Amino acid sequence: YFIAYYLSHYVRSEFAEFHYDMMGDVHDLMNFKIRELAWFMFGESAKTSFAKALILYMIAFDIEPYINADAFDTTNSERILFDVVWELQMNKRFIDDFGQKYNTNRTKDEVTQKRIKDFVTNPERDPQGNILKEGIRVEAHSTQESVRGRIHGAMRPGFVLIDDFETKKTLRSEAATTQIRVHIQEFKRGLDSKRRRVLYLGNILSEYGNIQSIIERAKHDPELRVRIVPLCMGTLSDLHTPLW
Repeated sequence: YFIAYYLSHYVRSEFAEFHYDMMGDVHDLMNFKIRELAWFMFGESAKTSFAKALILYMIAFDIEPYINADAFDTTNSERILFDVVWELQMNKRFIDDFGQKYNTNRTKDEVTQKRIKDFVTNPERDPQGNILKEGIRVEAHSTQESVRGRIHGAMRPGFVLIDDFETKKTLRSEAATTQIRVHIQEFKRGLDSKRRRVLYLGNILSEYGNIQSIIERAKHDPELRVRIVPLCMGTLSDLHTPLW
């Protein structure tokens, strides 16, 4: 309902059956039935749109105070933050119901390049203007950066979105593949132990990369769920019929 009402401009087709499965995944992630969730799906499956909606949802209902978005290329994670900020500042339905969560002016570079590295939502204040609660911090990073030192006040990140972390470029480099694997292991240790949640997004490009290792780990890790959606599925007669 959140997506259909507040992000109706994202919805250009009827939801596919697997989209409702994804919504169920989010429900379980938010309720700590799982701690890690991976959506490995075809391009244009709406997985990144759902991830942006989830960040907006967590901000709207004050679910997570420190959110990170990581990608191999930091440009991609910064564009995700730009889209979230656009909704916070321009989405009338959202503002009418949740108020001005973030009304700081964006710089000219941020507007023209459509990239935002980090932001903090407005703090909660009492009628006298005193700060009762700090705002939510959201940061964009690269998987090529160290996770150490990510602190908001006294808190470590509680939610990390890992998007576009394995590409044809990284798969051609054994060093890059190893570095991303180390990054994933490092940020898992750097998350808040009680609030930790992780969402991985990607496409299956190889049987030997980091995505495949996550798929294999899900077979024996009850806290990790992997959902794989191919472009087409069915018998030989309808293999060319897309799922959505």
